[in-house]
Amino acid sequence: MENPGVARSFVAGQNQIGLPDGRGINELCKGLSVQTQLTRLDLSNCQLSGDAVGPICTVIRGAPLKHLDLRWNPLPPFAATKFLEAVRALRTAPLVELNLEGCRQDDHSLAQIGRLLKENHYLKHDAAPTVLTKASHVDYGRDAEAEPYLTERIVAREKEFERKIAHMAEIVQGYRAELEQLRDEKRDRLALIRQRTKALTQMTLDSQEAGRDLDIIAKQSKEDLGKLKDQKNELDRANDDLRRELRQRVHDLHQLVEANTEARGQMGYVHGGVADQLGHERETQYWRAVA
Repeated sequence: MENPGVARSFVAGQNQIGLPDGRGINELCKGLSVQTQLTRLDLSNCQLSGDAVGPICTVIRGAPLKHLDLRWNPLPPFAATKFLEAVRALRTAPLVELNLEGCRQDDHSLAQIGRLLKENHYLKHDAAPTVLTKASHVDYGRDAEAEPYLTERIVAREKEFERKIAHMAEIVQGYRAELEQLRDEKRDRLALIRQRTKALTQMTLDSQEAGRDLDIIAKQSKEDLGKLKDQKNELDRANDDLRRELRQRVHDLHQLVEANTEARGQMGYVHGGVADQLGHERETQYWRAVA
């Protein structure tokens, strides 16, 4: 902690750095008080006692703390008064949260610390809409001086809460409108998908039916082709038989023609001989008649 301006947040909660004689917390606070960028310090449940009050006030005055957590430490009753004096000494200090829950401090000092922290909040123009000032389990309603600040804080929180609720309602309404639009688009797309699916299913059924018809036609065509092949084979055999028969008849006709020619030749020879004999007899008779 000897290097100033390095640490922004220091958490030492749940450590017994306040025991046995407080020297540990003295050295720690001495180093923390020179940290020019330290904004958050957690010393909750560290067994801090009266010896730690002075060093902690030194840190409040020296470091630009915004959040200081001292919960559940056995601090003496005068601790709140000392912290109040430290906060008053630096009215422009950025400290806006001091948590003294479970530290057994008196209500009046805690209420005054709460008012100062709220004033620090407005002096620093913190971006937070409200100031979270925890002081212990104290009923601020019993302190007439603290009641206006508490009421103002509650009202501011309620207004901010209502504003956030309205803003969230607008966002939710916008989301609902977008969701309804998406639902409508999804419904239309589903309807289109169902329609196309139905058409594709019908086309598939028609294709299957056409495929079955084509199978039947192909089977019938195959059977018809087989029959045509059988008929062609029968015709080929009949043509072969007819050719053989025709060749036989032609052969027989040639033989008949040859036989007829031979018979005609024989008949002509006989006729010639008979004619010659008749002519000779007639000539003899003529010459006899002349003589």
